[in-house]
Amino acid sequence: MPGASFTPTMHACHRFSHFCDFYSYHSLHPFTMTVIDKVKNAVHSSDSSSQQPPAAAQMGHAQDSDKLPELPEQPAFDHEKITVIFVLGGPGAGKGTQCERLVRDYGFVHLSAGDLLRAEQQRPGSTYGEMIQTYIKEGQIVPMEVTVKLLENAMRDALAKPPSFPEGSALAEGWTGGRGRFLIDGFPRKLDQAHKFDQSVCQSSFVLFFSTTEEVMLGRLLERGKTSGRADDNRESIVKRFRTFVETSMPVVDEYREQGKVVEVDSSPSVDEVYAKVRVALAQRLSGPQSVSA
Repeated sequence: MPGASFTPTMHACHRFSHFCDFYSYHSLHPFTMTVIDKVKNAVHSSDSSSQQPPAAAQMGHAQDSDKLPELPEQPAFDHEKITVIFVLGGPGAGKGTQCERLVRDYGFVHLSAGDLLRAEQQRPGSTYGEMIQTYIKEGQIVPMEVTVKLLENAMRDALAKPPSFPEGSALAEGWTGGRGRFLIDGFPRKLDQAHKFDQSVCQSSFVLFFSTTEEVMLGRLLERGKTSGRADDNRESIVKRFRTFVETSMPVVDEYREQGKVVEVDSSPSVDEVYAKVRVALAQRLSGPQSVSA
């Protein structure tokens, strides 16, 4: 339209529309076409005010840069000794449940980015607690500097005091001579987080991606919300988290897929069925560099 201005919000909507259209015609991911349709409707809404972040989140953004941790320019850990597997999937995809079994059977240390953030939020005297609370409540992504630093600190703690295994267990070999094995759950949620982690903490090995439908994830989270006590296990926060995942986290999966560093597992079936697929897929992935699906 002559004389019309194309605002940053309109640019964002336009880019996201193309993103959604891409996934409408490509079946690389079984993850939720329903949520994509809902997000497309949301970004094309004529009510431009709905495109703005909540006021509390806007205030947080303005203040955050003054107290973010500094990250090193070189990796803190040697990727030839430290194995890092990113575990990704929409909220309620079952990442944590599967990680528990991988810890038991493969000797990994499981680090949940979400759990680390919630623990830091509740830690007395935390510099970042109030900021984290605001972002989580509004379904926004916490600044990457905070999350990356918490992950680095947790890895240092684990390497300083490795997990214990039964005498003679082969799993202990993964923690000798400065070696370590980590599953990082729910991270990275954006491409800049992935790049920053590889740059300043440790080069990741590959991504374990759990894909399922919105209906499955919503049902799981609402059921969990009855007993979890988590502020973000309510319908409104869940919808925001769905939108955030589709818009920001799927490009992470795509980039790693292009590098042949993705193991994708359909997490819709039962826990036991999914874990059987995980073990098969990991065996295939560890035997070669190719990307696989199960």
